[in-house]
Amino acid sequence: DKGVVQSGRIVNGIKVNPERYPFIVNIYYNGQFYISGNIITPSHVLSLEYCFTIFVFQFSIYGGGTTPLSGGIAIPVTKITIHPKIVYNFGTLDFNLVVISVPVNSFQGKTNMAPIPLQTSEVLPGSRCYIIGWGETNIGAQNMLSALHYGTMNIVSQSACSRSWAFYHKDLITS
Repeated sequence: DKGVVQSGRIVNGIKVNPERYPFIVNIYYNGQFYISGNIITPSHVLSLEYCFTIFVFQFSIYGGGTTPLSGGIAIPVTKITIHPKIVYNFGTLDFNLVVISVPVNSFQGKTNMAPIPLQTSEVLPGSRCYIIGWGETNIGAQNMLSALHYGTMNIVSQSACSRSWAFYHKDLITS
């Protein structure tokens, strides 16, 4: 038993049909797959901020496809709003969020595109949740999956999460 490896990535999972998760969209930069996001309204996508400081016209959203690299409908990005409280410190990246706007109601009525059902109450530690993504199947693999994968996880407290990552970055997980 080698114990738990903290890689910073979610790996493995089972292959699922993207049509069951119509909120997943692919974000392209200059015509290349860049990152995934989640539809949160008929006109907005939520994603990670880490590299959205470049020109809005170089981005587009692809929704309704069955792979991260092909298919779907292209929707232009009209605005990128970075979280106003984002903090860039060595080892810490707080409020790492971006809201991407598209033309009004661009996702409404489209095949395999719909907002994610948002949680209406706090999810307590010990609760089960699921994750989905096009990510790697092995730690260190440099190829992206061509199929959407699904996995389950347990919610842990912020303090438990901080303790598990303390070896790697003292203040990585903040309140």
